[in-house]
Amino acid sequence: MDFLLFLTPTGNQILNSLVSAKFHIYENSGPCRTEKIFGYLESSNKMFICTKNITSLGYDPYVYVNETLNHEAVHAVHQCHRRKTFGFKDAIGLKREDMYLPPEKMQDLRRSTSLTGNKTILEHEAFYLEDKPQQVVKYIKKFCF
Repeated sequence: MDFLLFLTPTGNQILNSLVSAKFHIYENSGPCRTEKIFGYLESSNKMFICTKNITSLGYDPYVYVNETLNHEAVHAVHQCHRRKTFGFKDAIGLKREDMYLPPEKMQDLRRSTSLTGNKTILEHEAFYLEDKPQQVVKYIKKFCF
């Protein structure tokens, strides 16, 4: 898996935690082949990292592979939370007003929710936390174990 070459030590920790929580990680397969996306999480605990899409579109893989893993890990946390609450809750519970996103991330948020149909709050949490890997680690431990 090429994306492993780009992971930070915290990225490796997140990956190992996800694998321990029974998530399966795939690279450049499934939706990566048909969509111009960087990552995707299926409800069946399958996570896709689209390294080829990141590099072919000219993005720095040392930044975007880690952000993508963090983003999709937040969605994994949502799945874990949903299972623990028997489907009653999925969002982590961060207040929207405390999750400032710069204009370019707000644009990505709107595009993502229109493509995926995900609840806006779930995508907002994922975009907010994608550059905060230590917080992602904390939420994986809290909700997935």
